[in-house]
Amino acid sequence: MKIGDLVKLDKIAYPQYRGKLGIIHSEWEFNHFVPELGGSPPGPEDLKWAVMIDGRIHPYTINNKYIEVINENR
Repeated sequence: MKIGDLVKLDKIAYPQYRGKLGIIHSEWEFNHFVPELGGSPPGPEDLKWAVMIDGRIHPYTINNKYIEVINENR
């Protein structure tokens, strides 16, 4: 998934966007991982994106697992 890709959001998690398409606007930047504080670095399944739908950016980031790429911007 890249910025500019045309996407659909999961219709169960985001019913308000059922039947609508969005565009990946930007990738959410993780807080810096500090090994000394424990935990593990974020993996690809943890990626979150800002998505623009109907000319507005959704107010919260959306996890990879709720996004289906319809058309890649390549």
